[in-house]
Amino acid sequence: MATNAESLQPSRPRHPLVAQTEAGADLTAASAPQPAISESEARFRMLAEHTNDVIMQVNPCGVITFITPACHALMGYSPEEMIGTRVLAYSHPDDLPEIRSVMAGFIAAGPDAAPIVTQYRALRKDGRCIWIEGRPKINFDAAGAQISLHDVIRDITAQKEADAAIRRSEERFRMLAENATDTLCVMDPTGAITFVTKACERLLGYSPEEMLGVKAQDRMHPDDAKRIMAQTVEYVAAGPGAEWISIEYRSRHKDGHWVWIEGRPKIIFDAKGRPVAIHDVVRDIGARKAVEFELERAREAAEAATAAKSDFLANMSHEIRTPLTAIIGFSALLESAPELSEDSRRKVRRIVTGGRTLVAVVNDILDFSKIEANQLELDPQPFDPAEFLRGAIELVEGQADSKGLDLQLRLDAGLPALILADSSRLRQILLNLLNNAIKFTSTGGVTISADYRPDDQTLHVAVTDTGPGIPADKRERLFERFSQIDSSISRRQGGTGLGLAICKSLVGLMGGEIHIDSAEGGGSSFSFTIAAPPADAPASSDLAADGEMDARGAVAQILVVDDLAENRELIRLLLEAIGHSVQEASSGGEAVSAAVDRPFDLILMDIQMPGMDGLAASRLIRETAPLNLTTPILAVSANVLADQVAQCLAAGMDDHIAKPIQVLDFVGKVSSWIGVDRSEADIDTEERQPAIG
Repeated sequence: MATNAESLQPSRPRHPLVAQTEAGADLTAASAPQPAISESEARFRMLAEHTNDVIMQVNPCGVITFITPACHALMGYSPEEMIGTRVLAYSHPDDLPEIRSVMAGFIAAGPDAAPIVTQYRALRKDGRCIWIEGRPKINFDAAGAQISLHDVIRDITAQKEADAAIRRSEERFRMLAENATDTLCVMDPTGAITFVTKACERLLGYSPEEMLGVKAQDRMHPDDAKRIMAQTVEYVAAGPGAEWISIEYRSRHKDGHWVWIEGRPKIIFDAKGRPVAIHDVVRDIGARKAVEFELERAREAAEAATAAKSDFLANMSHEIRTPLTAIIGFSALLESAPELSEDSRRKVRRIVTGGRTLVAVVNDILDFSKIEANQLELDPQPFDPAEFLRGAIELVEGQADSKGLDLQLRLDAGLPALILADSSRLRQILLNLLNNAIKFTSTGGVTISADYRPDDQTLHVAVTDTGPGIPADKRERLFERFSQIDSSISRRQGGTGLGLAICKSLVGLMGGEIHIDSAEGGGSSFSFTIAAPPADAPASSDLAADGEMDARGAVAQILVVDDLAENRELIRLLLEAIGHSVQEASSGGEAVSAAVDRPFDLILMDIQMPGMDGLAASRLIRETAPLNLTTPILAVSANVLADQVAQCLAAGMDDHIAKPIQVLDFVGKVSSWIGVDRSEADIDTEERQPAIG
């Protein structure tokens, strides 16, 4: 080997490429001047010694006769170590058969053989295996015999590893794609499918081959196509930075039925921001949609049931309040008759009390229904808390006196002059607690205490009694609906069991909490807090206070409209008792005719009447009765729900008086509206919140 190498490389050898070039050159090259040859040889040597690729010459016996210094970086060997060794000694044993086969074919093809590229593994000096790529060239003499082999070799290990990683990734992707329950697909910008996984057959019944070229929108349900296309256009317009979207639509199955699917398309944009493809992950959501549809049907059924319950409660309320109007109203008039004996007067009072108790029960049921439906709204207004609490005491003084109970009010000096809260709902809470305290206390008394906490702007109220107390095991149930301490048929006290549940809900709505502190045999204390920020005094009040008589003292002409004769009679008696003149109408049609014929100072209108109801009559009066276009119209009705009151205002009415009529409230409202020209009263029917009940 050394002798052969020495014979090829004299003491100052020419580069083998130069030598090979000279050997095969024509006479013109042979006759070239010596300086030109030397210069060419120098250039070739510089290139060979400084290139990163390895340039190698091998003789016909497979022995390396020349190799450039780059072999050290590639193989770990110096040129001196590799020259004279067999080239195949550095190849991986597993690759030798293929190398020999490829090279044998290449040599056999002769001088006209097409260039080839070889890739195989080589063993470095440090034992590592690397991938190399060669571009061999066989040199032949004039007789066609092989002279030598030249090869340019480079390291392609990184490329091979990258290719292997890509293959592994593709294999993993393919495995996932072929086994995923979701369908993966690729579409061109027109929506035509260019790739789809086998899962499409489970989803839509088509094989991947049948899906290729199909546009997804062509198999989309007509009711969904327009919506999905609009979403897609918007998504494309958002550009490369758009968030991934989710779309749901129906697609036709191969057997003809519709399948609900969910897609998660991703638009692929090129460097210029143009869409070039759509990648989508599609799944069957039929089961989920079935549940959603079932839930929607259940929701609709629940809403229908709620509406039916509301209608039932409204009708029940109306049907109970209507006869109670006559019972309570005439009983109140009878109670004031001078010729009545004291015994008869006591019996009449019991009729009035029973009627009012029934009204309270109806109100509790309606309130609880509104709370359950989240339809109860608060109306915060400024009021004096001290005066408010004194008024509450006055309302229950009669009950306390009848039982010989001591009723006390303890007000903290720090109460603000005015607070902002819903006084109507606060009164409802307080009276419920006071009535319970008086009802369950036989001896001793009931005390109301109140203080203000400026740090969190809350009003704190406590109602304490000297009653029998509440057992510890029953306290937690007190605030549950339909819950009573004694629910047996032998209980001494009645009630619906809704009062405290309503109190708890109202206190919660007002931003507070309610608590009980009780000891069996030692009385009870119910305390609550509500949010009540300090308030400024209102500029003025356009309406007179409840129960205040008309200061002008003038006789008013009032039209009373009600289909029930007893209600018209009751209202007429109340109005005539305070000096007003009354004309009656038994239907909406009669009311419109009367309003067209003559002017009135006030119209009191029932709502629920056969034929033309009060709403329709009010609209016609506003439209067709010039003499009463600006006359105040007040609803006097057993329709007391919030939406019913809103309908009254929307029909052109100005206020609402609830049945059964409370005499002082009724007189106060009538007095406040007599002489008011609604065209000058700055009436806002959307903002007005008339008292209900």
